[in-house]
Amino acid sequence: MKYSPSHRAVLALICGAVLLVCASLWRSLPDTVSRFSGGPISSPTNTVPDSTPTGIEDLKGRADGSNQAAAPLFAVSGPTTGERLVPKSDRAARKPQNQSPETGRVTPVDPASFGALTKVTEGDTVIIPIADGEQVQGTVNLVKQDNGYLRVAGSVQSREGGSFSVSTNGKEVAGLIQLHGQQLAYRVEQPTQGEVIVREMQRGDVVCLPLPHMENEKVASRARSPEEAPLS
Repeated sequence: MKYSPSHRAVLALICGAVLLVCASLWRSLPDTVSRFSGGPISSPTNTVPDSTPTGIEDLKGRADGSNQAAAPLFAVSGPTTGERLVPKSDRAARKPQNQSPETGRVTPVDPASFGALTKVTEGDTVIIPIADGEQVQGTVNLVKQDNGYLRVAGSVQSREGGSFSVSTNGKEVAGLIQLHGQQLAYRVEQPTQGEVIVREMQRGDVVCLPLPHMENEKVASRARSPEEAPLS
């Protein structure tokens, strides 16, 4: 069959239109398949992993031991009771000798959890619970055995600074955590045999007071600060 020049021109236009439609359909094919398959089609070139692994700083930290998880110094055993103290300056917090210090929240502590003191070493980072699920981190600067008592002391990791000291002989325990910026302190006390608590207090009420006495404890020959004396 012979076509006239006009017919051939029309056929050429039709063929060109068909080719354009086919090219458009080809380009939209991945999106069409994605809608039916529930996800995009990934190009094989995108499956090559990045040459720099994610979290490389974390991997390095674990390799040199600097990223190890901090261990709790002791553990709470129940809910906190009492009202949160409003911090005061050291001078404003001090009470006359015949007036009881102001106390705030009280948190029960598991006496058996102080066995963790035997596992820490100088330089360790520890977690110290205080009240209502709140906790601070500290760096152990001193681990010392003295006349049957183990004392662990160090500094609180905060911009304002602070200190902690906890001592035990396996049966009795006492301690003090000071938060300088908040002007608050937390005394580890043993009201009765087998009962241990952390009591929130104004820092001004405890900075000049010794830690609780333990029975049969040897009295030091010189006065020590709360951070220095674990049980005196």
